Amino acid sequence: VEWFAKRKISKETMDYFSIYTKEEWMPQVNAKVNAICFPYINEKLEIVNIKYRSNPKAFKLFKDAKLISYNLQSIRGKKHAIYVEGEIDCMSLYEAGIGRNSPNVDTDTGAVSEDNSLNKWALLSVPNGASLGRDAKLEYLENDAEILMGISEFIIATDNDEAGKSLKKELIKRLGAEKCRTVTYPTDLVVPTKEGFARACKDMNEVLIY
Repeated sequence: VEWFAKRKISKETMDYFSIYTKEEWMPQVNAKVNAICFPYINEKLEIVNIKYRSNPKAFKLFKDAKLISYNLQSIRGKKHAIYVEGEIDCMSLYEAGIGRNSPNVDTDTGAVSEDNSLNKWALLSVPNGASLGRDAKLEYLENDAEILMGISEFIIATDNDEAGKSLKKELIKRLGAEKCRTVTYPTDLVVPTKEGFARACKDMNEVLIY
């Protein structure tokens, strides 16, 4: 809970995404450590994969499990979807009020809005990031192809770096340019760097935090 709070993600959002922890062998650190678990749930509400994450930035997916988009269950009954590059970015959109299957409520006045423009979005993430030259097949898109065919509009919101821009092009090519829009991230220099300077946000979680 503390780890997610640093990323401005609430316990409510963690519960919605069924986040939990367990001890797991992580090959990057060659040890059994406490890991955050991200269940990968399909449109039939079946868990088909799990991503484990431990510090310092060690990751693994369940061996030999089917590769699907993260949060694929959110696509049920929806025609619009946002694709991001990681589970935390997916959760950040939900935390910001996007893709919630509930009325929009003004937190200051308590007024309920009939506007459901934020609720219509399915929130999806690629399962394995965007390293240049890796997994050019995008196997998860092939596995999700049948259900993705029902989406009429995609927003591609991958990271604003070289690998993210490359992934964006691949997603647009496979999902269909006529269905896709992209995002422009804020240009304000608000993210502190190790060198003591500041840079612009490169992903949805940084937009949420800053």
